[in-house]
Amino acid sequence: MKYSVILLAFLFFSCSGDQKKDPSKTDSLSSKDSLKKAMRQDLQPADEIHQFNWIYSAFADAATSGKDSLADKFISPNDGLWIIYAPGAMPEFENVKHFDDFDWNGKKLLPLDRNNMMAVPVEGELPVADCNKSSGYSKEGCFTTQLNIFADEKAWTYSSLSETDQGKVKQLASKITRTVVNTAVGKFYFTLSGSTWYLTFIDLRVPCDA
Repeated sequence: MKYSVILLAFLFFSCSGDQKKDPSKTDSLSSKDSLKKAMRQDLQPADEIHQFNWIYSAFADAATSGKDSLADKFISPNDGLWIIYAPGAMPEFENVKHFDDFDWNGKKLLPLDRNNMMAVPVEGELPVADCNKSSGYSKEGCFTTQLNIFADEKAWTYSSLSETDQGKVKQLASKITRTVVNTAVGKFYFTLSGSTWYLTFIDLRVPCDA
């Protein structure tokens, strides 16, 4: 249906362009610009679930490909990616500009398991910690929401980060646009900056594993 609307808009503006114009009047938008406007209005917002799932699928494909350079495209060149893990009771934060920069006791982060990563996020209530379940979560699967649970948790306040780095994390955390909880992998936090999506935080901690 939406493509029919765009086609009708195109025919309308094309026909209008063939008519003789009063030289004393000028259109504020050309037929081409009007068509672009109609198409923009017909698109879903960038953070809408179907649009976001396309981005997440592209990231998952890159993160499981074995080629870190493909996944690096999802890291902001300015802010980098904060990876959160728990070598002990307290969370550790590490900022990287490339996935290959992360090394936890000789273990690299990528590639991630394809069977787990290619699950399509379902929009809805996120799973919460449940130590009575083997997964550590109240339900299993891959879920997403626009709620910014990371900013609410404030995990950086009980880390070993300096005050300066805590300030950087807090500021970046406030810009999170989408949260993804994949109970088989971890939590992924995406930020929409202008028209570009960046993966700004990955939380690898497992609930009830401390």
